[in-house]
Amino acid sequence: MSDKTKENKREDQVIRGLSPDGINGLDAESTYYVRKLYKNYLFPEEFGPTPIDMWYDRLHYGRVDEKYNPIFLSEENLKPIPSTSRGAVFVVDFVADAFKDMLGYIKESLISGGACPDSVFSEIDAKIGWINLKSFYSTLLEVDYDRFASVYSPGRPASKKIKSFDSFIGEYINFTKTDLKPIITNSKFIFSSAVPPQISGLIIEIAEDRHDVDYLKMEYINDPLFTFYREAARMHGFMIDKNAPWRLVADVKSPEMKEYMDVYGVTPDNLFSYYYHKAHNLDLDYLKTHLIQVYNSYVDAYPIFKEDKITNGHNVSTQVERLPVTPDDIEKKYHLNFWLEKYIIMRNIEEKNKYSKARLTMIIKKAKNLNKHFDIYRALEYTNNNFKFSSHYRKTKKTNY
Repeated sequence: MSDKTKENKREDQVIRGLSPDGINGLDAESTYYVRKLYKNYLFPEEFGPTPIDMWYDRLHYGRVDEKYNPIFLSEENLKPIPSTSRGAVFVVDFVADAFKDMLGYIKESLISGGACPDSVFSEIDAKIGWINLKSFYSTLLEVDYDRFASVYSPGRPASKKIKSFDSFIGEYINFTKTDLKPIITNSKFIFSSAVPPQISGLIIEIAEDRHDVDYLKMEYINDPLFTFYREAARMHGFMIDKNAPWRLVADVKSPEMKEYMDVYGVTPDNLFSYYYHKAHNLDLDYLKTHLIQVYNSYVDAYPIFKEDKITNGHNVSTQVERLPVTPDDIEKKYHLNFWLEKYIIMRNIEEKNKYSKARLTMIIKKAKNLNKHFDIYRALEYTNNNFKFSSHYRKTKKTNY
């Protein structure tokens, strides 16, 4: 037996002897051991349906399509599900149907087989369903404005550089470059840990427990009805999240879920085209709107700045007014290719300057040509294909949808 094998064996013995005490906030070494304990030994994968691992394996499930394009759900495909929660709980329509049938199956089975009052699964209730991406993205952009306004507040040298919308654009790009983890576009944001997986509309949570607390997970795993619950979920096209046993995730490639999808005329092959938006198709509009809002908000907060000039050999300070821009101003002066270029520059900044200046210039030129000879969507698709596969995403070995 090699030294490495002996070392791994000793480590496994140590891990097996631990208690499920995993929780955020532990030191790095403790976190390593307790998370490995849960990952490798505590969830009973040796029997029952295979769970989905949304921590280590399929992090972006429901947030990317089959070509790894970032996507988000169209709200017109939502449907409410039974819930005693304070507000209505919505998920994708076929997921709602599957969940309703699953509840009926569990209820009938428990009545005919005898009640199990001590089980957390004896009365299942939906607590969390679809979460709107827009609210999270709006918060991101609000924080972005606050940071920008702070850096360019009166009294700081940088504030004098913003005299008009033209100068603002250049300063905003420079400002974004200073961020350690720059995120402005929706395409980049969807991959962020700040975005919950529930934006897919494919997830239902029957509890609101913390996902970082391992002993809470064990209460579900050790429940007398856990095996029954897992099988009932599988029979209706759901997977159990390994790291949150109270989370049901629609398996859109399972035969059971396909039956529910068929009612609405969707399949695993066309689901993301029919039910979801490709984020990059809307990125340009979102960026344009954000930049205009940031500038006008800044002008509203700081309409006057002082500019020093040399007059007759003397330094004279004069007050200059910043003027807001109107939709008409924007449409007349700034054409689509202007925004396309700024968008591509921002995408490169988000990916930590993935491309050199020369290469980026070539990408911008080709994107503009595609917009000229075809349309803006062809240009955006080309841009997206250049930036979606960063080194981080390429490490993903399994399909995330």
